[in-house]
Amino acid sequence: MEQKFLRQFYIGLLAILVVAASIVILFDPFYHYHDSVFGLKHVLEDRDYQVAGTIDHFTYDAILLGTSTAENNNLGQFRENFGCEPIKAIRAGGSNADFLTYLDRAYKKRQIRKVFYYIDYIALEGDLKPTFDRMDTDFITNANPFDDVKYLLNKDILLKNIPLQFVYTYGLSYDEDNPYSWYQSKTFSTAAITGRYSPREEFLSTTFNETTYQNFTTNIGLLSERIQKHPETEYYVVFSPISILWWDEAYRAGEIDQKIRETQEFVKAMDAFENVKIYYFQNDRDLAANLDHYMDSVHFSYEVNCEICDRVARDENRITAANCEALTQDLYQMVEEFSRGGILEYYADALTQ
Repeated sequence: MEQKFLRQFYIGLLAILVVAASIVILFDPFYHYHDSVFGLKHVLEDRDYQVAGTIDHFTYDAILLGTSTAENNNLGQFRENFGCEPIKAIRAGGSNADFLTYLDRAYKKRQIRKVFYYIDYIALEGDLKPTFDRMDTDFITNANPFDDVKYLLNKDILLKNIPLQFVYTYGLSYDEDNPYSWYQSKTFSTAAITGRYSPREEFLSTTFNETTYQNFTTNIGLLSERIQKHPETEYYVVFSPISILWWDEAYRAGEIDQKIRETQEFVKAMDAFENVKIYYFQNDRDLAANLDHYMDSVHFSYEVNCEICDRVARDENRITAANCEALTQDLYQMVEEFSRGGILEYYADALTQ
């Protein structure tokens, strides 16, 4: 009697697990096995777990790479402005190695017509190896079917992610052109950014970080390899506008000269490729110096993302080897004027001498 009960119990348990796994495989909210079914919307809210699946199974011919500053871009705007079908491959605080990993994966799956790479110094100076091992994402990004159990028998997938597919498809409004976006819950204003930044109480001497510079030069080489390997792809590289307060910190810490040198070397290297265009918004006073656009010293509003996309489509704010020195020196002048005087508008006690 006891053995019969145990046998029935284990058979029942196995049946429940099989049903649960089958449901996950069928609806597959992380798109690990296939694209959406039954007309369900693409609900993308878990970027580190869903980007690999979108690369593998979505229909696209363009890819948008970048850190959280690129996360609020509207894919419909890119579709309209550039005549392409884009997806986002975003990693907050990601390194160049992370983005090249995504790019390599995409090239194996699709013919990529356009790459929009929103570059920043975190990525350029970052780790030379992908940083994915910092999170438990291997089970969803690798090709090993045996560790899929973490996905197939995950209660959050069953009770949260799959129901959300139905809720956002048939109930609540969900914009598929704004995957992973976060701007809706944030406040962008001068008060928001100045409340999160305190000026350094001294001006330090110019410094040079050999480690980050070596990472930078290696990362240029790694990116150049991909560009050279794929001349059929158009690359649009964007230096988004970091706020004047971020640059104030770099100026006071003695780090601005290295950033400018790296920018100049990057532009010179990329400008050598016919299939690369670079766009520079760092010295744009309407964007970088308008603190109402920011929630902190780095992250700007959705409206700025839209403005950048439109300007790139119009081929404005181009930076080349020919005008790079002038544009970066204009940035330096803008920052110096702010740090040595303009900052007093926001911080009455800030050091300016």
